[in-house]
Formats: sequence, C-alpha cells, structure tokens
Amino acid sequence: MDYQTLVSEEKEAGLSLVQLIHRTHPIKVAFWLKQEVESPWKLYIGGEWVEFQHSREAYKVVLEAIDQLNDSTLELPRTSVIPLEHPLARAALDFWKKYPGVLPTWSNDSRFGEMNVERVYLYPERMIKDPEARLFARPRDKAQAWSTGKMTSTN
Repeated sequence: MDYQTLVSEEKEAGLSLVQLIHRTHPIKVAFWLKQEVESPWKLYIGGEWVEFQHSREAYKVVLEAIDQLNDSTLELPRTSVIPLEHPLARAALDFWKKYPGVLPTWSNDSRFGEMNVERVYLYPERMIKDPEARLFARPRDKAQAWSTGKMTSTN
C-alpha cells in the first residue's frame, strides 16, 4: 500500500463508510489524517455516540459497516473512532467553523488537534449526512449526464 498519497478510491470508500454508519450512529466529524511521512493514512470518525470507555462497541459498529461495504480499501486498523471531546474531533469541528464549506477539503497545517501531522482531508458534515453525496461521478452518472447534455468535455 502506498502511504504517500490518499487516492480517490480511499476518499470515496471513506465517505461511503461514514455515510453507512451515520444511518444508525450520527457522525459529526470524519477525516483522513496522515501523521508522518512513513505512516499510513488513517480514517477518523467522531460522534456523540462514541465514548472513551465504550470504544469496543464503537469499533464493532465500524467493523460491521466495513464488512457490509466489502471494499478492499477499508481496513479496521486504518480506522479510529473518537469521541467529540477528543482533541482531533475538536480540531475538525473548529476547522469547519473557521472554513465552512460543502465539499471535502485539505488542511495543510502542520498541527491538528495537538498532533503534528503531514496532511488532513476532511469530509463536511453535509456530505456525511447525505447518502447520495459522492466525491466523483459514477460511470452510470457520467453516461446519463452526457446523454442529457449536462456534462461537457470540460467536466
């Protein structure tokens, strides 16, 4: 696995995972974080239902969702479930307050939630809540867009 680049398949799989979990366990923050040059990208998921003392139950929810999606880009060891009181969850909430947006975005700050990081890719809460939201058009969607004239060669 190339740990240097967060590829589009990982971004899309991460979004699908948090959307699936959000159906039964509301998620407020979700982001990929890369701590050091040689470390892997890790998907962090945070919500009010996550508690420090009950993290085993939270990981069961994530594992069931990963199994249901059956996507080889998702692995439990590359996923962390955090309560909203966690410094990383607070940093993500603060980020969206400072830079409100509707699309995922990168944070290039070297510090995030009291942690030295290389880079962070954050999903906005709007996309987490919308099960139809996608980062990239699916092939079927592109074909429909072409046939209806809604897509041009510049899309």
